[in-house]
Amino acid sequence: MSVALAALLFLCMAGIGIARVDRCDDGPGISVNSQPSTPSTLALGSLTTTFTGDYAYAGNFFNITTASDMKITGLDLNLEYYGNSCDLELYVKDGTSEGFEYNSTLWTLEQTATIIAQGYGLSSHWDLSSWTKVFEAGKTYGICIYLSNYENTTRRVRYSYGTPTT
Repeated sequence: MSVALAALLFLCMAGIGIARVDRCDDGPGISVNSQPSTPSTLALGSLTTTFTGDYAYAGNFFNITTASDMKITGLDLNLEYYGNSCDLELYVKDGTSEGFEYNSTLWTLEQTATIIAQGYGLSSHWDLSSWTKVFEAGKTYGICIYLSNYENTTRRVRYSYGTPTT
């Protein structure tokens, strides 16, 4: 599995969860087969990535295809720079995000939050436990995490290159 964010997805699901997570962003995704350097408490069904990010920008896109109905209850993001306030937006679309990065009419703003960046390589937690969106089994969804107050020298989402895996 891979995602484009250096993030830990907390997944609350019935049965088996993620079948596939693909990258689709301004850079390829990262492998999620290893543990983060500073994980939060792992929930049943968590999907984990590393927090090593060689690239940084205002956000990222990725796809998920679920094996059963599931909810995303939180994200641990790799946000720079320590102590800065980060205004986040989470967008979802039915189907792949690939090829639709510039078509805003197909995306739905699902969540917003302001969280404090913990710095490079560390987990900045975004609690999504009150989000009621259910990702239906067998469907592909595009997800975009966007840092609306992005500034290259003070606020960035870190990510690494990788390849999608089932």
